Amino acid sequence: MIRYASTLVDVYATYSLSRVTITADDFTYHPRYDRRHSLNLFAVVHPLENLDVAFRWEVGSGFPFTQTIGYYDREALTQVFREPYVGLTGIPYTILGAKNAARLPTYHRLDASAGYRFTFGRLKGQLGVHIVNVYDHSNLFYFDRKTGRQINMLRFFPTATLNLEY
Repeated sequence: MIRYASTLVDVYATYSLSRVTITADDFTYHPRYDRRHSLNLFAVVHPLENLDVAFRWEVGSGFPFTQTIGYYDREALTQVFREPYVGLTGIPYTILGAKNAARLPTYHRLDASAGYRFTFGRLKGQLGVHIVNVYDHSNLFYFDRKTGRQINMLRFFPTATLNLEY
């Protein structure tokens, strides 16, 4: 971690490198939370005494996952003696590759926020606006094995908050 701080700005940069494996019964694999590289850049600017503007950019290498390598129809034994047997398609079954041998794409997003602190008599408060994933990047969350559809994480998401203390 590297940090620079002044009255106008606070800047942080963090990087981590890790490798996680699990071994069970002579079988070694990478668990789903094994993220090799992680980089975070965070900056808070204080343009006015009660105003904070923050930016956070996160980049991470892809998590491991088990690929789907094929499908076949599995017949249940209860259907063997049914008439007619010809034409039954069975239940689709997924054939999986080596456990967590592939990696999802790199993940990255930029979040931004601004907060204004105020006092009104005995009432204290903060008004804020926040934007998650400012540039609306499509970060992959997972693939739906049944449909093959890509499911993405949270897209561009603005919010506003008001906190009051009495």
